[in-house]
Amino acid sequence: MHVGDGFLTFDHPLDPDRVLGSVGKVSMQGLVENAGGTWPASPAEAVAAFFVLLGETQDAGIEGEPRVLPDGSVEAAGHLEDLRIWYRLVPRGGSAAVGIEIRAPNRSWQAHAATWTAGLVIGGGS
Repeated sequence: MHVGDGFLTFDHPLDPDRVLGSVGKVSMQGLVENAGGTWPASPAEAVAAFFVLLGETQDAGIEGEPRVLPDGSVEAAGHLEDLRIWYRLVPRGGSAAVGIEIRAPNRSWQAHAATWTAGLVIGGGS
């Protein structure tokens, strides 16, 4: 695990180069505007913008539409190069959010990704 200012990353000991996770502070406004959108925008639009930005420098894309969960967070899945990616955005007020990203080799990791993204407890503050 690596902890930095406003983020942490982790990997899986069985495949540390291909099973990765990260949690960090996100500016939804930054995502949307850097992807060519306008602020204000919904959290679902910010998630779509996340995938647009990934796709500018890598073979990446979202599959389907972002899904808004009962708690107001938004999740989506897609691909990044030869990996699967699961992303969850938890709005914290204004433009502030927490982004949770899991990358793994294939769909068999989906249950693990769901556990990691849903099981994260985010404390107070921004």
